[in-house]
Amino acid sequence: MNIRYWKNRWEKGNTGWHMDQVYPLLPKLWPQLNLSTNAKVLVPLCGKSVDLLWLQENFHVIGIEVSAKAIKEFERNSSLPFTCTNRKGHTVFEANSIEIWKDDFLNISPNTIGKVDAIYDKAALIALPPEVRKKYIPHLQSFCNLHTQILLQAFEYEQEEMQGPPFSVSQKELSTCFGSDFEIKLLYEKSKLDEFEKFKERGITSYFIEKVYQIYPK
Repeated sequence: MNIRYWKNRWEKGNTGWHMDQVYPLLPKLWPQLNLSTNAKVLVPLCGKSVDLLWLQENFHVIGIEVSAKAIKEFERNSSLPFTCTNRKGHTVFEANSIEIWKDDFLNISPNTIGKVDAIYDKAALIALPPEVRKKYIPHLQSFCNLHTQILLQAFEYEQEEMQGPPFSVSQKELSTCFGSDFEIKLLYEKSKLDEFEKFKERGITSYFIEKVYQIYPK
């Protein structure tokens, strides 16, 4: 599963993970991060998420997205006055308090955009197979200062029952990958098995749990 896979899904409109409204738990849980106004928020694998619009009302948002189609659709749906510039060799779309960098997240260095105050991972980590997650999480950490807060959504289920994405990511895996320098706090947990019939059709029979974590340096 590589960049071409995700680009193809965008080109074919096979984007079942996309929500046309703000993720309901974002306004409820985000305040727990206790960020100051205009804090810099990184959103990896942002797609065309309307969560960017909610975040940019109070924060400076930096989205990273590899699909040109996703960015164009976000521009069109947002009605914001985007401009396109080249910054440090990267194509960047800017409007109001939003920047969207067109590239593979793993190709973006913290030396390019700087450290951030918060990271919003919604359906990003769980879109990646295990071998890529092992690269993704250390890269995510490289954008963190001592005060950086992370809000991360995950699903847990028996991986053998369904081929991802979304992939099952346990708190144990998060603890292992983030290591002893980070604290992991569970903010939300709920069974979603009866809400996602499509996943039952793909083989899930035991459990399917959504979890949201607050992760921050100790």
